[in-house]
Amino acid sequence: KKGSNVLWDMDNTLDHGANYTNIPDQNPDSDPCDPESLGDDQTGGQGHIPIWNALLNNEEFFADYINRWTDLSNSYFSCDFLIGHLDSLIDIIEPEMPAQIEKWGGNYTTWANNVQDMRDFITTRCEIINGGILNCYEDEFNIDGPYDVTIVVEPPLSGEISLNGFDLDQSPFNGQYFGGVMQEIEATANPNYTFDYWEFSNGTPVMGTSNTLEYFLNSGQTITAHFTPNNTLILPPGNDGTLVINGTSFTSFPDTIAVMETVSLEAIPDLGFLFDYWTISNGTIDDPTNPTSTATLSGNSTITAVYIPNPVLTVTTNTVGTYQRQSNTFAAIHASLKTGFKIDSSAMQEATQLYNQVIDKLTA
Repeated sequence: KKGSNVLWDMDNTLDHGANYTNIPDQNPDSDPCDPESLGDDQTGGQGHIPIWNALLNNEEFFADYINRWTDLSNSYFSCDFLIGHLDSLIDIIEPEMPAQIEKWGGNYTTWANNVQDMRDFITTRCEIINGGILNCYEDEFNIDGPYDVTIVVEPPLSGEISLNGFDLDQSPFNGQYFGGVMQEIEATANPNYTFDYWEFSNGTPVMGTSNTLEYFLNSGQTITAHFTPNNTLILPPGNDGTLVINGTSFTSFPDTIAVMETVSLEAIPDLGFLFDYWTISNGTIDDPTNPTSTATLSGNSTITAVYIPNPVLTVTTNTVGTYQRQSNTFAAIHASLKTGFKIDSSAMQEATQLYNQVIDKLTA
């Protein structure tokens, strides 16, 4: 996809050389389709034009060609870049021109006029070239546009975007792209972020939550790639049992995991313990006393599930009576005593209260 085919030397492309291949028009507003009409004998009999014309009949190649052109016209072949690059070279070369002229002849005015010719050629060509591309191919290949497209990363610096395999180096990025050919955009999250979804100003395509998306343009678009910061969730050593975080079980503590803002929680106590409540260092928990709940993090956070021992009530009759618990309520214990014995009321009351506290936890 990165091959190239250049008919002329670079100075010829700026109309500063002999037209050995009989290009129909060397002016900056020439038709970009002109080379396709040349015969093989006009280009040295090397097969360049027949090969090129055959490749254009391949739909995938044509889409790659148009998209590659727009990648370049929005970057290295844009007026801003080309004129800026030309000026940077002139800044280097101009101080050397007096010595150049003294050694090899010529004059400064001719050189300066040639530089201005190059600048004028670039400015004219890059302003009309997209219109020429459209005139070449709109009927045969059904392209349209070009459309103004703005691509935004939200929040800033949270990710990077590649469009048709071309890495965009700024956000927002503004460019022009043709309709009628498949566009492919890809989002890559920066560290501590996760890609979330795409947003199109004029109708988001299906699969808008996939980080790679294919689409056709039929109007101008602002395309926003949304990323979500990863929060660091710490599960400290105080956790016992099993914690289920967003459906994944954790049984070894401490542990650290990357999560988004909303986290589903479930606490499963070890045998002999009851869940009591949740604690969170930076955020909120919808229902802190429910073993199954949802946490909303406000950044990096520590979450702990607090447990209490599950008391076991043991009643000893000392072989002098029998006991039974009241059916279904666990609210009281009844004892039948042998003749000559009585209940130690204070011990019985303490045991009953403890037992009822356990049941309250179980039935809350």
